[in-house]
Amino acid sequence: MSRAAWCLAPVALAVGLGGCSSLGPDTSAAADVARAFHTATAAGDGAAACARLSARVADELARSEGSCAQAVLSADVPAAGQVRSVQVWGGRGLVVLDHDAVFLAEFDGGWRVTAAGCSPRRDRPYDCAVEG
Repeated sequence: MSRAAWCLAPVALAVGLGGCSSLGPDTSAAADVARAFHTATAAGDGAAACARLSARVADELARSEGSCAQAVLSADVPAAGQVRSVQVWGGRGLVVLDHDAVFLAEFDGGWRVTAAGCSPRRDRPYDCAVEG
């Protein structure tokens, strides 16, 4: 191999690997759903908040209070604040905000909230105000 080829090989490798980074999960869609859920709850729009929930969670809330819209607004969901981090693995995600953690799952129709109003507990699972 010529000297020029040896010098260009690392550049070609870096460009090739850099292109693979675009194959990672799209975290912005999960963050958008978490923000939309919080925007709806803050505005008192229970129907819009329930539209962001997974069917299982929405059904569970409806069973608890007669309607998902009423239940989600009466849940202890804190004001969100800004997105601090987003993690996506497979079809699951976690959006950590200033004052909340939101768990999501990806369905055919896109990301849906599976738990919200969540706070971490030392050596135990998160405690969530909205879950199914």
